[in-house]
Amino acid sequence: MKKTRMALATLAVLALFVTGCAYTAVAMDQHGKAVVTRTDFFLFFPVASHVYVCQVTDQGLSQCNSHEEP
Repeated sequence: MKKTRMALATLAVLALFVTGCAYTAVAMDQHGKAVVTRTDFFLFFPVASHVYVCQVTDQGLSQCNSHEEP
C-alpha cells in the first residue's frame, strides 16, 4: 500500500513538471501585426489552443488581444 501511494505521489509531482505551453506559430500581416498561436499541454497532450493578435514594436510584441481580427 505504501508503494502504491508513493507511486501516485511521484506521478502527481511529475505531472506538475510536464505541464506547460508552447508557441506553435507566428504569422505577420501587412499592417504590422503578428498572429501568435499558443497551445497548452498537460502530460504531453495538447488541451487548449489560444490565438492572439499582437502589435509588433521595436521592443517586441505588445498589446496582445485574443478576440481581434488582424
